[in-house]
Amino acid sequence: MVTQYGMSDELGLGTFERPRSGLFLGGPSAGDREYSEHTARMIDAEMRRLLEAAHLRVQTTLKEKRNLLEVLGKVLIEKEVVDRDALTALLA
Repeated sequence: MVTQYGMSDELGLGTFERPRSGLFLGGPSAGDREYSEHTARMIDAEMRRLLEAAHLRVQTTLKEKRNLLEVLGKVLIEKEVVDRDALTALLA
């Protein structure tokens, strides 16, 4: 997302990685890069920021929905399968 598609507010729209292909098919090796060490550190920091934000968002969602998850867990233990209609009813 950050290096291949330029989807970063911090780094802008530039891409920093060649398309991947098999290592033995003439593709770039792990050591090939066309950017500086400073840019590599910026990429690492941006990826860390995005992962930490996603982790926090998941933790928050799980905490907010804990009661629902526990109910769903009990239903799954009892029935082993929850179809779409049952899940929709449970979420409502």
